[in-house]
Amino acid sequence: MRERFSKSNHFRIFDILQEVNSIKQGERSITEYYIESKILWDLDSLRPIPVCTCNNKCSCKLSRAILEWRESERVMCFLKGLGEVYNNVKTQILLLEPLPNINRVFSLILHQERQGKQFHEASVLETKVLINNTSQQTQTSNYQNGGNTGWKNYERGRGKNYGKQCSYCNKMNHTSDECYSKHRYPS
Repeated sequence: MRERFSKSNHFRIFDILQEVNSIKQGERSITEYYIESKILWDLDSLRPIPVCTCNNKCSCKLSRAILEWRESERVMCFLKGLGEVYNNVKTQILLLEPLPNINRVFSLILHQERQGKQFHEASVLETKVLINNTSQQTQTSNYQNGGNTGWKNYERGRGKNYGKQCSYCNKMNHTSDECYSKHRYPS
């Protein structure tokens, strides 16, 4: 890869830089988006970095500065391509000084994605509970209004087996297939 992409192929470098700067998350998960971004960054990193030309031990720290600049550029490109769902966390990350490295940013966004999924699952569960409660309230109001829904036996504390005798324990108001003495009490 180094031999193929490190040569002065300006058209290929142009294409890679364009992809790096325009990549978007779209419908992908955070992990899929990160992996695709990382592949592009790896290709982009095959461009040679200017090397310090100090005669003695390097005092300008040019190489270190370029690596930090490239890292912050990757963080910004990654954040820029995220979906609108992550606008709050993007803003919080961009306010950090110094800007965290890309691995830390990926970890923070991944955590946010998981929290979002948990929140969504909790919302779905809450909606189901509300629907069940509404359904029970509707049945209760039908019962209270004397609706013909079979609730009149329950009104008097009687279930569907009222008056039946169990053939196993000889007790009233249940049958042998519902007998706790025979089948044990539910946990």
